[in-house]
Amino acid sequence: MELDYLLLNPAERGERDRLFTLIGPLFASRRVRREMPYMHHEDGFVWSVAVSGAQEAVAMGSVDVQEGVATLRNLYVAPAWRGRGVGRRITDHLFAHACGRGARWVRAVASPGAIGGFERRGFYRVSARGQYVTMELAL
Repeated sequence: MELDYLLLNPAERGERDRLFTLIGPLFASRRVRREMPYMHHEDGFVWSVAVSGAQEAVAMGSVDVQEGVATLRNLYVAPAWRGRGVGRRITDHLFAHACGRGARWVRAVASPGAIGGFERRGFYRVSARGQYVTMELAL
């Protein structure tokens, strides 16, 4: 099934409601809340959402750029869509946006289950706090 990749900026009129309408059903799942206990939605972040033909969000991620460093957050791919390259396309979408805003580095905090995916993408470990690992990638 083909997916559409939307870039949404909650700071723009109407985009915040559209974003939360799309990703809200993902968070209705206990599994999602367990796998992704912290959802960040600070001002300044732009979101990429993968949407199925039925207008169902199957993956998401967000990025903010400050002083040449992009912070990647909220990266999540629904279990049924994992292993199909959806996460890579979401991050490609976000990295293109970040580069257009002057980012030279991307920083992310990876959960234990996501570390391998970040490493396959080229990220390297910078530090760890408990089970979470801060990782970086040069753009």
